Amino acid sequence: MVQIFPAKDFSETMDSVITPYVVARRKTGYYARVDGQPMYYEHISLTEEDVRSTGHRGTIVLVHGFSEGVRKFYETVWYFMHLGYDVWLYQQRGHGLSYHETKIPSLVHIGDYRSLIADLHAFVEHVVRPASNGAGNAVQPVSNGEENAVRTASKGAGNVAQPTSNAAEEAKGSEWARKLILFAHSMGGAVGADLIEHYPDDFDKAILTSPMLQLDSGSTPVWQAELAARLLILFGKGGTFMPGAHGWETKPDFENSCTNCRERYDYWFREQCAHQENQMSGASVKTSLEFLKLTRDIAKPDNCAAVIIPVLLFQAEKDGTVLPGGQNHFIESIGEHGRLCVMRGAKHEIYRNTDDILAVYWKEIEQFLDA
Repeated sequence: MVQIFPAKDFSETMDSVITPYVVARRKTGYYARVDGQPMYYEHISLTEEDVRSTGHRGTIVLVHGFSEGVRKFYETVWYFMHLGYDVWLYQQRGHGLSYHETKIPSLVHIGDYRSLIADLHAFVEHVVRPASNGAGNAVQPVSNGEENAVRTASKGAGNVAQPTSNAAEEAKGSEWARKLILFAHSMGGAVGADLIEHYPDDFDKAILTSPMLQLDSGSTPVWQAELAARLLILFGKGGTFMPGAHGWETKPDFENSCTNCRERYDYWFREQCAHQENQMSGASVKTSLEFLKLTRDIAKPDNCAAVIIPVLLFQAEKDGTVLPGGQNHFIESIGEHGRLCVMRGAKHEIYRNTDDILAVYWKEIEQFLDA
């Protein structure tokens, strides 16, 4: 059973316990599905000593949400590893150290939502599976010391990482091949939902946590927001911040954040202030339209009917970011393959809410993985 780290002194725990543990087991790298468009990833592997303690039960591919950095999930990584899973942290295009379609650092600009699904599928197919199975082609990891050297290239210049034959280094032998599990949050949850519809064999199970399956347009009707976006794109404004969005700001705002845990919020805000790659903020006009297209594609009956793996969907009771209707529709549409778990009192980022919510959250995750 997972033991939740207390929120008290959380930053100190991250600095002295969790981050050193993860970094000691971490390899970083880039994978380019499209030449000149590299996607950053981190692979956190179980050591032989870890395996003797926990066993090796499988592999997690973790996909972050909108404007998030992969290292925001190190606490989540810790819990998965202590359940016996190695973890791949995958950074989506438009975020952090991965390829950006814009020169504005804090703007998330996605030209076509289908590229998000294609990127993730290619990453699983050409990086994760070969490494997990101990065969085939895997990407040569970029060492931690080389990270700064490739940051410029990650903005779209040159071949950063292409398939090589070093899968044996990533894998510990074929005996390490276990279940492959998708864990995806918010925007990542939408990408994950679409992926398991179109590529049903990529994963054995999926955990979608507060997935972005219905956008919240506030007081503006969706049709009006869509019309405005299309008009702005028509007049060449697709690559600018959508109305109401803006660049990253250094002023903390816990009250309007996506977590109800002050200590966890303070830790990540500190990391954002310290590292520019964690300072993503607003969506472009084109991105907002592409997200709407993505949610519509997921909701199509034929696509929902294509889901064949077990899916656990977490819904935050106090979610102020996405609406629950799309989540309910998705679970109803995939029938016996899906289960909805409503997290009482939770805000959008359930994975970093208060200790009591995390205890329930991880109990549900562990039971789902064991089933």
